[in-house]
Amino acid sequence: MDKLFKTLDPFHIYQDSDKNGDKSQHTSNQRLAAASAERLCANHGRLREQASEPIGGSSEQAAGAAKPPPKALGAPRFTACPSFHEREIPDHVNTVDIGKAKAVRLLWCDTAGIRRCRVIPSKLYTRALTQGVGITTACMAMPAYGDTPVAASGLSAVGEARMVPIECTRVALPWAPGHHVALVEFDSPKSDGPWECCPRRALRNTVKMLEENFGLTMKVGFEIEFLLLEPVPGAGTAAGAAGGAAGAAGGAGGGGAGSGLYGSGWRPVDSKLYCQSSALDRSAAVLDAMVAALEAMGIPVEQWHPESAPGQFEVVLGYTDTVAAADRLLLAKEAIVGVARTHGLDVSFLPKPVRNAAGSGCHMHLSLWKDGVNCMAVTEGGSFSAAAACITAAAAGTFRVPGGAAAKAAGGTAGPSSAGNSNTKLGPAASAPPGSIGAAAAAAAAAASTMGDSDTFYDAPDLDPTSSTIQRAQNLRPEESAAAGPVMKAGAPVPSHEHMQFLAGLLAYLDVLLPFTSPSPNSFARLQPGAWAGAHTAWGYNNREVPLRVTAPGPTRLLDMHLEYKALDGTTNPYIGIAAVMVAGMLGLFAKLVPPEPCQVPPAELDAEAAARLGVKPLPHSLDECLQRLKSTRGGENLMTGLTEALGEPLLQAFLAVREAEASHAGHDLPGDLLLRYT
Repeated sequence: MDKLFKTLDPFHIYQDSDKNGDKSQHTSNQRLAAASAERLCANHGRLREQASEPIGGSSEQAAGAAKPPPKALGAPRFTACPSFHEREIPDHVNTVDIGKAKAVRLLWCDTAGIRRCRVIPSKLYTRALTQGVGITTACMAMPAYGDTPVAASGLSAVGEARMVPIECTRVALPWAPGHHVALVEFDSPKSDGPWECCPRRALRNTVKMLEENFGLTMKVGFEIEFLLLEPVPGAGTAAGAAGGAAGAAGGAGGGGAGSGLYGSGWRPVDSKLYCQSSALDRSAAVLDAMVAALEAMGIPVEQWHPESAPGQFEVVLGYTDTVAAADRLLLAKEAIVGVARTHGLDVSFLPKPVRNAAGSGCHMHLSLWKDGVNCMAVTEGGSFSAAAACITAAAAGTFRVPGGAAAKAAGGTAGPSSAGNSNTKLGPAASAPPGSIGAAAAAAAAAASTMGDSDTFYDAPDLDPTSSTIQRAQNLRPEESAAAGPVMKAGAPVPSHEHMQFLAGLLAYLDVLLPFTSPSPNSFARLQPGAWAGAHTAWGYNNREVPLRVTAPGPTRLLDMHLEYKALDGTTNPYIGIAAVMVAGMLGLFAKLVPPEPCQVPPAELDAEAAARLGVKPLPHSLDECLQRLKSTRGGENLMTGLTEALGEPLLQAFLAVREAEASHAGHDLPGDLLLRYT
C-alpha cells in the first residue's frame, strides 16, 4: 500500500548504517530510501491537489470530467528533526535560573507509560544540552511489570541513546527545593541525529504531517483523574492483612482497619461522592498545594474537584499546542505525586483501582485549528440536509432517542436504513454532514454503498478517496438547496466538515486505536457501561457515556466547540497516544469519512435496531483482543500504515512488543502491585 501522508523526518525512511557495517546493506538501504521518497513525493502531490479542491471534488469531477495529471514536484524535500543547535524555539524565554539549581532531573516517559528520570548536577547541565547523557536503548523496551527488555522489541541491553534536555521545558520543582526538571529527546550516537525510538520526536513528526497534508493544527487539554491515598495505620499485621483483603473484596478497598487496597498498605482518603464539598474540604490543603505547584511551573489549571470513586480527584489543565500539552501532562503528574508525598500521601493513576466504582481516566480534549482559528464549528449557517437538522436538534437536546420518528420530525428521511440499506458499517451507512448532498441523495448513496464482511470484525473503510464505498461531503448545487432540508439560522452549533471527518476517523478505528490510548490490561476494566468512560463505538453531543463527546456550547460560544476523547488513561505515553489519535483522525480526513448520527442516550440503553443503525458496538474487552484486531483486520492494517509513517517502524515495534508482553503477563499481576505501579 502506498503511503498515505508525506513523512517529514528522514529517520522514518532511512537511518545511516554503522560505518563499519555491511556496505551492500548500506547501498540497499539507500535504494530503498530513494524509492520510498519518490512514492511519498508523488502521493504528496496527489494529497495537496485534493486539498485545494472543494470538499467532495471539483464541479468538473462531479460532471465526470477527466482529472488532469498532477504536476511534477521535483526532488522530495524532507524536514529533518532539529539537532541540538536547532531545537524548537519556545514561545517564551526560559527565565528559570539554572544557577539556582543544585540538580536537574532529566525526565522521559517510556513505552509502558512509566515516567522515569536521571539526575545530573546542575554544573553539568550545559554539557548535557550539547552532548546529551548516555542511556541504554532498552529504556524503550521495558514493560511496566519489570526492568527486563522485551525480546521482540528490537531493542536490548546492547546499544546506547543520548538523552538531550529540551531547555524550554525546564522548570523548578516547588516541592523539591534546588531541583529542576527538563523533558528530554533522544539522539543516536551512531548518526549524531535523532534516535528512531524517541516518542516526543514522533509526536512532532505527526504534528507536521497534519499541518503539511491538511493545513491544520491541533490543540489539546487534559483532565487528570487520580486516586489520593493515605497509609493504613497498622498495615502489615496479620489482622490488618485480613481486614484489607475483606475490604477490597467488597469493593470499598479496605476503608477501615486493615492493609488497605489489595494489601498495599494504602487506602483512599475518603469515601465521598462526586463533587461532594466535604471531600474537597478534607483534602483542601494538599489539593491547594498541588494547584499552586502547577501554576508555579507555568501549567495553567482550569478547575479541580472530587470525582466519583473513593478518594478520587480530577485536575483540569488548560489547552495548548499538541506537543506542549503532552509535556505539561507529564510535568503535572510529577507535581501531583511529588506534592502528595510531601503531605504523607500517595497517588495512583491506575485506570481501575477500585472495583464497583468509576475508574480514573485522562480524558483528552482536542480541537482543530486553521489559520489560528478554531475550525470545529460552522458559524455562518446556511442550507443543510435533513440529517444535519437531526444532528443540530440533538445538540440542542430537543430529542433523546435517535430513530426514524426523530429524523422525520426534523423534516427528512429516517436515515440510511430507510432507503433499504441494512449495512451498519461505519462510513457509507452514515448520515450526511452539514453542507452535504440532499437527504434523498444521501440515502441513495448509502443504499448503493457496500462494505465487505470478510474480516472477523467490521471492515474499516477503503482509504482510496475515489472509492465508491466512501460517502463524502459535497457542496450543494443551487437547484438542490430547496430540497435539501431546513435552513439553519446563523449560529446553530453545527460541526465543520473537518471536525466530522476527523471524528469519523477516530470512530472507524477506535477498536484498534485502544492499545495506544488505553494500553494496559487494567485499562479495559475502566471501559464499562455506566462508568463515565465509554464502552461502545459511539459519539454524541454532551453525552458522557460515549468515548467521543462533542461539546455543544450554544450559539454564543461556538469557538468553544471541541471533541473529548475519553478512551485515554494514565497508563498512556502521551506522545504516542496523541500521535495515534491524530493518525486515526487524519485517516478520516484523507478519506472524507462521515460518521453515523450522534447517539444521544447511554449506548447500553439502545435496542438492537437503534444500535445497528448508529453503528454502535461494544468495544473490545481486553488488551489481547485489541491487539488481535490490530493484526487481523483491515482497520488494523490501515492504522498501522499511518502509524508507521508517524511513529516510525522501530518505535512502533517496541511499543507493540511491550503491549504484547503486558497482555501475556496480566494473569500474574497482583492488584496491590498495580496500584502504585502507575504513580
